[in-house]
Amino acid sequence: MFWKSDKSKHEKKSIEALYNVLISRAREPVFYAKCEVPDTLDGRFELVIIHVFLLHKIAKEKGIDDGYLQKLIDWMFLDFDHNLREIGVSDLGVAHRIKAMGKAFLGRYQSYEKGLEAEDDTLKSALARNLYGTMQPEDWQLEKMSQYMKSVQANWQKLDTNQLLAGQFNKTCFENFFEN
Repeated sequence: MFWKSDKSKHEKKSIEALYNVLISRAREPVFYAKCEVPDTLDGRFELVIIHVFLLHKIAKEKGIDDGYLQKLIDWMFLDFDHNLREIGVSDLGVAHRIKAMGKAFLGRYQSYEKGLEAEDDTLKSALARNLYGTMQPEDWQLEKMSQYMKSVQANWQKLDTNQLLAGQFNKTCFENFFEN
């Protein structure tokens, strides 16, 4: 990923800012406190994946350029790479883990996409396997996170393209959702 021209440098700043908004959302304490998502590296990884997935899916539906969306995914994996190195994973270990994370992202993307389209427990099953994979979640947890993903999808679909790519998500909707 090269950012040489002024236009591409602006795009880099835009992607970085959008990714940071998604990271902030994924790190909200409410997920760990009210939905009992494991507050571990795995739990945090899963929440990042969920938020990037939701944005990517909606942006794609709105016709946003595949190249731009791929750069967002690339940025996410650069961040994962950086974080793995920061916690002391070796160069060879980083490469192995990034490859596994890439496969995990693709699998989750497909599972969550099917789950959001289905009118059964497909999404809950995907969340149980992935988000809560290190524990046995209760149905209320799966229901709450399933409702959250559907709510985010509905709210972000209402945004125009500029709002979506600027990460201008309605914080009030987010806060109100978890008050219940």
